[in-house]
Amino acid sequence: MAAPPHVAGRTLGGGSPGALLPLGQVANDRAADGLRRYFSQVEDFDVEVDLLGLRSEGARTIVRFVRRDRFRDPSGRMVLQESPPIEKEVVHTPDGLRFAPGRG
Repeated sequence: MAAPPHVAGRTLGGGSPGALLPLGQVANDRAADGLRRYFSQVEDFDVEVDLLGLRSEGARTIVRFVRRDRFRDPSGRMVLQESPPIEKEVVHTPDGLRFAPGRG
Protein backbone atom coordinates (compact mmCIF):
# COMPACT_ATOMS: atom_id res chain seq x y z
CA MET A 1 0.00 0.00 0.00
CA ALA A 2 2.95 2.37 0.32
CA ALA A 3 3.51 2.32 -3.44
CA PRO A 4 1.42 5.34 -4.47
CA PRO A 5 3.33 7.94 -2.38
CA HIS A 6 6.65 6.40 -3.36
CA VAL A 7 5.77 6.40 -7.04
CA ALA A 8 4.42 9.93 -6.75
CA GLY A 9 7.67 11.07 -5.15
CA ARG A 10 9.80 9.57 -7.89
CA THR A 11 7.56 11.05 -10.56
CA LEU A 12 7.56 14.51 -9.00
CA GLY A 13 11.31 14.40 -8.64
CA GLY A 14 11.50 13.54 -12.32
CA GLY A 15 9.51 16.67 -13.18
CA SER A 16 6.66 14.86 -14.91
CA PRO A 17 3.41 16.13 -13.37
CA GLY A 18 1.35 14.66 -16.21
CA ALA A 19 2.41 11.21 -15.05
CA LEU A 20 0.61 11.88 -11.76
CA LEU A 21 -2.81 12.07 -13.45
CA PRO A 22 -3.29 8.28 -13.68
CA LEU A 23 -2.14 7.88 -10.06
CA GLY A 24 -4.86 10.22 -8.84
CA GLN A 25 -2.27 12.54 -7.27
CA VAL A 26 -3.09 15.30 -9.76
CA ALA A 27 -6.78 15.73 -10.45
CA ASN A 28 -6.74 17.28 -13.91
CA ASP A 29 -4.67 18.79 -16.70
CA ARG A 30 -4.97 22.27 -15.17
CA ALA A 31 -3.34 21.07 -11.94
CA ALA A 32 -0.62 19.28 -13.93
CA ASP A 33 0.03 22.51 -15.88
CA GLY A 34 0.39 24.38 -12.58
CA LEU A 35 2.97 21.87 -11.41
CA ARG A 36 4.86 22.15 -14.70
CA ARG A 37 5.10 25.93 -14.22
CA TYR A 38 6.25 25.39 -10.62
CA PHE A 39 8.92 22.86 -11.66
CA SER A 40 10.20 25.20 -14.36
CA GLN A 41 11.09 27.74 -11.64
CA VAL A 42 12.99 25.43 -9.26
CA GLU A 43 16.04 23.17 -9.51
CA ASP A 44 17.27 20.04 -7.72
CA PHE A 45 13.70 19.06 -6.80
CA ASP A 46 13.39 15.98 -4.59
CA VAL A 47 10.47 14.46 -2.71
CA GLU A 48 10.69 12.27 0.38
CA VAL A 49 7.63 10.47 1.71
CA ASP A 50 7.38 9.03 5.23
CA LEU A 51 4.58 6.51 5.61
CA LEU A 52 2.81 7.11 8.93
CA GLY A 53 0.28 4.33 8.69
CA LEU A 54 -2.44 2.40 6.94
CA ARG A 55 -5.93 1.74 8.18
CA SER A 56 -9.05 0.05 6.95
CA GLU A 57 -12.44 1.70 7.13
CA GLY A 58 -14.79 -1.04 6.01
CA ALA A 59 -13.95 -1.71 2.37
CA ARG A 60 -11.71 1.38 2.14
CA THR A 61 -7.97 1.56 2.81
CA ILE A 62 -6.51 4.89 3.93
CA VAL A 63 -2.79 5.70 3.74
CA ARG A 64 -1.36 8.45 5.95
CA PHE A 65 1.98 10.07 5.13
CA VAL A 66 4.12 13.19 5.40
CA ARG A 67 5.76 14.64 2.31
CA ARG A 68 9.01 16.63 2.33
CA ASP A 69 9.97 18.63 -0.73
CA ARG A 70 13.54 19.86 -1.16
CA PHE A 71 14.46 22.20 -3.98
CA ARG A 72 16.59 25.14 -4.97
CA ASP A 73 14.48 28.27 -5.51
CA PRO A 74 15.14 30.76 -8.35
CA SER A 75 17.58 32.71 -6.13
CA GLY A 76 19.65 29.55 -5.55
CA ARG A 77 18.57 29.07 -1.92
CA MET A 78 17.89 25.46 -0.80
CA VAL A 79 14.32 25.14 0.52
CA LEU A 80 12.74 22.38 2.60
CA GLN A 81 8.95 22.22 2.85
CA GLU A 82 7.14 19.62 4.93
CA SER A 83 3.45 18.89 4.62
CA PRO A 84 1.16 18.25 7.53
CA PRO A 85 0.05 14.60 7.63
CA ILE A 86 -1.79 13.75 4.40
CA GLU A 87 -4.49 11.08 4.18
CA LYS A 88 -5.47 9.48 0.88
CA GLU A 89 -7.78 6.63 0.08
CA VAL A 90 -6.04 3.92 -1.94
CA VAL A 91 -8.04 1.93 -4.48
CA HIS A 92 -7.25 -1.10 -6.62
CA THR A 93 -7.61 -0.48 -10.35
CA PRO A 94 -6.77 -2.62 -13.39
CA ASP A 95 -3.54 -0.55 -13.61
CA GLY A 96 -2.56 -1.11 -9.96
CA LEU A 97 -2.94 0.92 -6.76
CA ARG A 98 -4.05 4.53 -7.14
CA PHE A 99 -5.21 7.37 -4.94
CA ALA A 100 -8.98 7.71 -5.05
CA PRO A 101 -10.19 11.05 -6.43
CA GLY A 102 -11.58 13.61 -4.04
CA ARG A 103 -9.94 12.67 -0.73
CA GLY A 104 -7.13 14.71 0.80
